[in-house]
Amino acid sequence: MHLRNLELSNFRNYKSLKLELKPGLNIFIEKNAQGKTNLLESIYRLSSGSSYRTIEKKEAISWGDEMAIVRGRVKKNNKESFIEIFFPRKGNKRARVNGSYLKRISDLWGNLIVVMFSLQDLDMVRSSPVYRRQFLDRILNQINPEYRHHFERYQRIFNQRNSLLKLFHLASNRKKIINTIDLWNRLFVTSGSFIIMERIKLLEILK
Repeated sequence: MHLRNLELSNFRNYKSLKLELKPGLNIFIEKNAQGKTNLLESIYRLSSGSSYRTIEKKEAISWGDEMAIVRGRVKKNNKESFIEIFFPRKGNKRARVNGSYLKRISDLWGNLIVVMFSLQDLDMVRSSPVYRRQFLDRILNQINPEYRHHFERYQRIFNQRNSLLKLFHLASNRKKIINTIDLWNRLFVTSGSFIIMERIKLLEILK
C-alpha cells in the first residue's frame, strides 16, 4: 500500500499544500512548530476520519476559514483510490472515495492502513486499560471488516440498552421492557464475545 500524494486545504497551519510521496521511506525535517505533526495527523485522518490528537473537529480548520479538506491518492494491490475528507466548521464531516460519498465516516477504515507512533502511545502502559483496548480496536478496525461490523453494532447496542435501563424505573409496563432488554442482552453478548476473541487473537500475534 502506498500513499502517492497528499493535498491539504485550510488544514491547521496549511492553507494549501500539495505533496508527492515516493514508495519506501519519506523523511520530513523542519524546525519546531512548522507543521510536521499536522502533516502526520492529516494522513491519519485520511485513514480513519478522526484524529489521534483531539476529538474537536474545529481544531483541524485553519483560523478564519469555514472548511478544511484533506485529500490523498492511494495505491493498493495495483489499484488506485482517491480519498477526500471535508471538515466544515458547521455541520458534520463528510468523506468521499473515488467521488462517491460514504454513508459513515467509519467506512473509511481499510482504504488506507496506517501505523501511527506518537507520545500518546505511552498511555498504553501508564494509563487505564481503555487505552490498550483502543490500540487493539484501531488495528482490528483497519484490517478486519467483520470486526468493524461487530464493533459498531456493539456501540449501538450498548447505547440502546442503557437507554432502556434508564426507562425501567419510570415505566408502568416493566415486563415489556425486561423482555426487550433480554433481546438486547443476547445481541450484546454475541458482538461482545466476537470482539473479545478477536482481541485475544491479535494479542497472540503481537506476543
